[in-house]
Amino acid sequence: MAAKRGGCCGFDCLRLTLCFINTLYLILALLLIAVVVIAKSTTYYTEPHILIGVLVSGIVLFLIAVLGLVGTIHHHQAVLFIYMVSLSISGIVMFSVSVAALVLSKSQIDTWLGSEWRRLDNDQKSYLQDQLNCCGFSRNVSVAEDKAWGHPLCNTTTLTSPGSCCANHNTTTNSSVECPLCEPCYDAWKDTIVKSLKASGSLGIIFSITQVAGVIAAYFYRNHRDPNVNLANYL
Repeated sequence: MAAKRGGCCGFDCLRLTLCFINTLYLILALLLIAVVVIAKSTTYYTEPHILIGVLVSGIVLFLIAVLGLVGTIHHHQAVLFIYMVSLSISGIVMFSVSVAALVLSKSQIDTWLGSEWRRLDNDQKSYLQDQLNCCGFSRNVSVAEDKAWGHPLCNTTTLTSPGSCCANHNTTTNSSVECPLCEPCYDAWKDTIVKSLKASGSLGIIFSITQVAGVIAAYFYRNHRDPNVNLANYL
């Protein structure tokens, strides 16, 4: 009787542990998705490849957590096996993407942001300038050499409204020196981009480490006989 009770206790503990871990995965996945979505909306960045990768990892983690809860509640061998394999693959991918987000160098970020600015049309650039209260991409680029570095006139947009950096500025000023009080858009969004990458990368690494615990717990739980099942019924 004591052995049976001990086995039941071990089984129930593993089940509760897996339920807790997968519930935690659900919460962490939602946090990861929220961080990326907020970063996307606040940085006005049109194609953040690294952030998209972290976002996909968060969605996959959410789906895997649901799969883990189903397998745990029903002690389903096949579902638990698929859960273990999926969780292992997800952990490797998430760890790789998160590390990439953390080790991205300043020069890579500069190149990344610059290429995005150059491919935007004037309407998109005007929107960014209005939202970020900035003018142009950077004063270190030459519009004469490459027109893609150019931008719509800042003194003809909402930047001329009271409180904006281009307010009361002469609208006939040459575009190369217009609105000198406005900071370049690169400076306006660089810090936000870096903070978003660091936050997403750090969360991703934490998630990938916790996935190791999930795989180990699922392995022992899957190979643990349910003491509440009477084997005599199957003989």
